[in-house]
Amino acid sequence: MERIEKDYGYLVKENGEVYDYEGGQTDNGFVYKDYNAFKTGVGVCYISEYGLQHLHEKLADLDARHENSGMTDDEYWDERAEILEHCGETRQSIIAQVRDAFGDDYMLTDGQVEYFAGDVFELADWASVATYLAENFDLDDLIEFDHNYNPEGRRLFNDFQYEAVMAGKYPSEYKK
Repeated sequence: MERIEKDYGYLVKENGEVYDYEGGQTDNGFVYKDYNAFKTGVGVCYISEYGLQHLHEKLADLDARHENSGMTDDEYWDERAEILEHCGETRQSIIAQVRDAFGDDYMLTDGQVEYFAGDVFELADWASVATYLAENFDLDDLIEFDHNYNPEGRRLFNDFQYEAVMAGKYPSEYKK
């Protein structure tokens, strides 16, 4: 087996295939986090503390079923690969969650969604991505900060989004 160190935790491979994810300690918890996977969009980039616990419970259950049933080795490896493929966040899953949570209301462009997804990924150090989206982000503040404190004038958010937020509305419901 090969343990490949990531930013937080390890990717464990056997015969070139993903075998497990091990977490590492952050300031707030225990997670698996791989900045390169987020940057490239290849592979799992984040697993929350609960996600790691849930993953290892599922793998332990799978191991027990394999040992105590008529499950073939091929069935075991196929199911293990399926569990590992869907155990955490990918770049695309984070982008999709940002788009679902804010895209329509704030009329976000693809670039804005990707930027925001990067912020969410950067912040994630214990909880699920959905938790960070629900509890830790105030997109209104980001839009106001971007407009008021960007001296170069290279803004991520446009004037329409800014005007809507300053009027206390979502851009999707704002009429000039």
